[in-house]
Order: sequence, then C-alpha cells, then structure tokens
Amino acid sequence: MSFAGNLELKFAYYHFYHPETKIYTETHFNVNGKSVKTVKNAAGKFTGSVLITMTYYHDEKIIQGEKIRISLPETNDTSYFNRGFTAKSQFRLPAGRNILKLDILDENNPSENYHFEIPIEVPDPKAFKASDVILIAGMPESENRAFSKKDFIPYISANTYLYDKNVNELLFYIEFYDLQSLDEKELPFFVNYFLESQSSPISLEKFAGRIKIRNEGVHPILGRLNITELPSGVYNLVIESINRKNEIYERKKVRIERISDYQPVSISIDMLENFSLDNSIIPVEILKDSISDFLLYMLPIATYSEQKTIDRLLSENNKDLMMKYFNSFWISKQKSGITWEDYYSRVNTANKLYGTRLLKGYRTDRGRVYCLYGAPTIVESRKHEPNTYPYEIWQYDRLIPWNGTNAQTDRIFIFADREINTGTYRLIHSTAAGETFNERWQYLLMERDMWTPNVDDVELPAQAGDWGTRFNNSIIINSSKFGRYNRW
Repeated sequence: MSFAGNLELKFAYYHFYHPETKIYTETHFNVNGKSVKTVKNAAGKFTGSVLITMTYYHDEKIIQGEKIRISLPETNDTSYFNRGFTAKSQFRLPAGRNILKLDILDENNPSENYHFEIPIEVPDPKAFKASDVILIAGMPESENRAFSKKDFIPYISANTYLYDKNVNELLFYIEFYDLQSLDEKELPFFVNYFLESQSSPISLEKFAGRIKIRNEGVHPILGRLNITELPSGVYNLVIESINRKNEIYERKKVRIERISDYQPVSISIDMLENFSLDNSIIPVEILKDSISDFLLYMLPIATYSEQKTIDRLLSENNKDLMMKYFNSFWISKQKSGITWEDYYSRVNTANKLYGTRLLKGYRTDRGRVYCLYGAPTIVESRKHEPNTYPYEIWQYDRLIPWNGTNAQTDRIFIFADREINTGTYRLIHSTAAGETFNERWQYLLMERDMWTPNVDDVELPAQAGDWGTRFNNSIIINSSKFGRYNRW
C-alpha cells in the first residue's frame, strides 16, 4: 500500500484450512512506529495509534467486518518506535471473489486517513491442498519448544521479497492438508523445498531441504535455508509435496531477490548433471560446434552470476555441460517470450553494424546495448562536429531489458569515439538504471578542444551555448538546458 503522507503500513493476507471451519483468511498488518504521530498522554509518556476498519463484501453485500487498533506502547524514549508493530485477524469468507474495503486512520493525525478496496479470491475447499506460503521476518529465539503459526512475524513486502547482505537465513511456513494417495494411510509423503534461479528452472542443490510427513490431517512445515553463500540475483523459493513414487501432489512458488557481497569462488554445475539434451533447441550435432561462441553471445543479457557460470564453463571446456547450460538458459527465457532465435538475430545485427577491426559487434558498448535492449527509437549520429569527438545519442521511448530487470521509460545512451579512426564508440553517459551515468558527459565530448585536460574542473563553463552551433541542435537534445523530456 502506498500513502501520500507519512504513514507506512503494509498489508498481506493468507489462506489456511481447518477441518471444522474449512478455509479461512488470515490478514496481517505491520505499521512502522516512527511513521505514526505520537502525543503525550496524561502520564506524560508518548504513545500513538492506528485504527483499521475492515469490511468484507460478497456479491455486493456486507458479510463480515472488524475494527482493530494498533497501539504504540507508552514510553519516554520515542526511539523505541523505530520498528514494526503488528496485528492480525481471521475471517471465514465464501469461496470466490470477495472485496475487502479497508479504512486506515492515524488517530492523532486526521489527515492520515486512507481508503482501499482489495479483491480477495478464496479458493474452492475441495481443491485446497496447501496453504499460502508465509515468509517469516521474525520468530522467538528459543529452540526448546514447538512453534505454532501465531509465534511468527510474517515478512510483508511492499513490492518484492528482498533479502539483503545482512540476512543469512530464509524462513518460511506452509501447511499441507490430507494428502490423498492410493497407498495406505501410513505411507509417507515428502516435502521438498529449494531455491532455483529465475533465469534457469533448475534447483540449487546447496539451498535445499526435505521433510517427511504422513499423508493425513494438517501438516505444518517450518523450513529454513541458510543463504549466507547465496549470490545476488532473483530466485524462486519452490515448495512441493511428493509421494514415494516421486509424483508431485502440490507445488508452491515465491519470488525473492537477494543482494549480497558474496561471490562464489567456483560456481557449482552439479545442477546441470540431470538436464537432458533430448529436446535441445538446436540439434546437438550443430550446437556442439558453435557452443563456445553461443555462450559468449549470451554475455550481454546475462546477470553477474550467469556471467560467472559462463566463464567457468568456457574455462573447463566441457561441451556437454556447456550445451546443457545453453538449453536451460533459453528454455527459461522462453517463459518470458524471449527466444534464442530472436536474440541471435540481435547479435547478428550488432556484429554487422557495430563490429570493429578488433572486436565483434556484440562485444562493443553499442552492440551490448543493442543486444540487451533492442533497437533504439531514435539515433542521432554526429561524426563531423568541429569541436567534439564523433558521437551518437540513442533515445529509447520504452526500454525493455532482456535480462529480467524492470522496464523503463524515456532513456538515453551517449556513445563517443574518443579513439579516433577506430570506430570504437564507448558509452560515456546514460539515464538508464544500472548503466554509466556522468552528468558532465558534454566535457568528455569536448575534451580534445578544451584549454584544460581536467574534465572534473568545476569552474569550466557549462552553458548550452558553449558547445557550438550544432551541439544542442538535434532531435534528442534541444536548445534548452534540459533534454527532450526534461531528463537532464
């Protein structure tokens, strides 16, 4: 949820099953205490509160409702409020589409008053095999007693479940219900859980676990994964119940992101051992001859960890593993509508347009950008400006990366050939996230004609008119100090 004011509150809901009440919906709220307006009470201590009103509708009729208040504890030290305060409720809702109308009020600040309408789809009890997955943000430290669901503090995410370098353990909770089987009731099921890279649907053996359970009743599962050595990247937490015949009964998947300083010395390729080449996207006899080049071609759209894997595979030169990785990579990409054929076409275009005597096109800066983002909307090429190095400005109205990162709107790239007559245009500035940004890029273009070699000299003139008559007279950079869309 987003608020126009100061209040920071997160909301999540989960579905569970009970033999008597059937499916019930559990709501969780977490409010940042520092975002709540506090006042002194009669005892001279600081406190504050948020009032939450929940009203459920089904077929446009009110079916349930509740008011809950999250109150900050009385204290003399307001720094105590720099944490989350939680509340939860449970409701039994009819199957199908329900609407939760949510009213939120900071009781000491009437201007912090918000209304939301949230659709909640309740599953059919007859097909309900497992609860939703709760990622756990906190739990009691004691290991001397059994835990119940009420002991956990859920990890409620605003956008994505992010685990930074300070978090070394991933905890989750899930329940499985009456696992049906043709075998006798005493025969066990297993719950497997593991991480997989979102770019490759192969389980990471180092980050996996298994629990054996009976196949009747309610089975609560508390899982833990040590992610100390999990590199930065985007992953799926996969949880599945299987019978002794290795048949999957139910499968759940949650997307997470990891930001970590950890870099593996050696990327494990055990995950490729069981991958089959029977349905290779390119005939194996053809792929084998070109696999080294094809892996190198993938570098512009590979994440950092994928680049390390490719480097490792190339250095070991195991053709079989290289082909398996190639196929697993592109099979995963196909789920997003990205195919090897389309990407290979981009590589060929980059090689044709941007190659130099020393580098193939895909290895140049322009070629990398073309392979990753596709063709720009507009290109301004200036090879014969009197006072600048040759340069190009690429404008993208819509930037859609093929490496899984977020799309962006209205972004530019500026390339300069500062090594005269080589054709090696290098990226000197971009407004795209994750790319080179240099607010003084103009000075790099003018450096050869400047009176000083110090491009960091803050006393240098920076007016638009100082760049000559044609420097700003283009489609992309107009005569104002701002760009085409006020982006400078």
